[in-house]
Formats: sequence, C-alpha cells, structure tokens
Amino acid sequence: MRDLKRNKQKIYYQNNDGEITYDDDGNKVQGYGQIKNHELSISTGTSYSNGEIFGRDIVYDREMSTSDLDCPINEYSRVWIENKPPQMYDYQVVAMKTSLNAVRYAVKRVNVSGD
Repeated sequence: MRDLKRNKQKIYYQNNDGEITYDDDGNKVQGYGQIKNHELSISTGTSYSNGEIFGRDIVYDREMSTSDLDCPINEYSRVWIENKPPQMYDYQVVAMKTSLNAVRYAVKRVNVSGD
C-alpha cells in the first residue's frame, strides 16, 4: 500500500541544469531548467526523525517521499508546495535518501523575493 493516491499531493519542481550564468553585478548564478510537476507524499509540518534519516546537521521543515525510484527531483531542486508557478518557489531540497523501495527528500522553506 505504498504511495496511496489519496496521500499524494501535486507539487512543482525545477532542477538545476548545470548552466552557469552571470547577473547584472557579475556574480555567478546557477541555471535551472523548466518547471515540471510530480505527485509525492508530503509531511504536514516540521519533520523530526528518531532515526535521524538525513543526519544530525541537516535542518529541514518538511519531508517528501515517493516509491517512484526514478523520480527526477534531486538535492538541488527548487520546489513549489504552497505556492504555484509563476510565483517564486517556496522550498529547496536540502537532502535526499534512497532505499530499496522509496526516496525521501528533506525540504527547507526559503524566503525569496521576486525583486
């Protein structure tokens, strides 16, 4: 009964495409590809784990999980959980762990402005 449809939520994500560009001040800016969507199970709030799945030093606000081992989301992805594009993304993946049957993501809320 992994990944019940009723437990899934549609999120939007944007992966790092490896391209480096420069802003108006000459600073390096990491490039991101197209915004896509995927369905995952998402925790309701701040996540704490007795087993410290993501380690002691990882600070995160929510956890996403899926049994889709081919899920394209990675540790550098931007994620829209509460917001929807074209608004700014509201979470960043800070860690990911893969097991034989599932992938779990630790996501941290970010404050980005559209300025």
